[in-house]
Amino acid sequence: FLAGEVPESSGELLQKCGDAVDRAARGKQVVLIDGVGFPAVGSICGTSNAHVAKACGYPIVSTDNSLRRQRKAMGVLLVGGSGVGAAVDSYNLNATYFMHNHVPVLGAVFNKLSVEGFYSLENCREQVSRYFDQYQ
Repeated sequence: FLAGEVPESSGELLQKCGDAVDRAARGKQVVLIDGVGFPAVGSICGTSNAHVAKACGYPIVSTDNSLRRQRKAMGVLLVGGSGVGAAVDSYNLNATYFMHNHVPVLGAVFNKLSVEGFYSLENCREQVSRYFDQYQ
């Protein structure tokens, strides 16, 4: 990609993403888009999950009749892993990447939790909630 051996630029690829979401969104109130891997996946090509979130965001109607199409970045919901420390650390790292790229983080879902044991849903929910309650 960096050597220019691909037929499309980052901007063209992102434009295609935005156009595809626009087509899928016609007549719908909500559109859910699933990212891939970590937030920075694709950043070497200028197509990270943050870039895609901005490219597929809400179209902004121009008040100056310009032909340039702008978008407001859609919010993202992060999906965290199991446990407490690693789950919170991962959230903070991933949320920081999105925020640095001006993509709002709406919240997180922490899954992959056991029903019983030290890393059970009940134990992890209590500790993770205690962490995030500090910021309310």
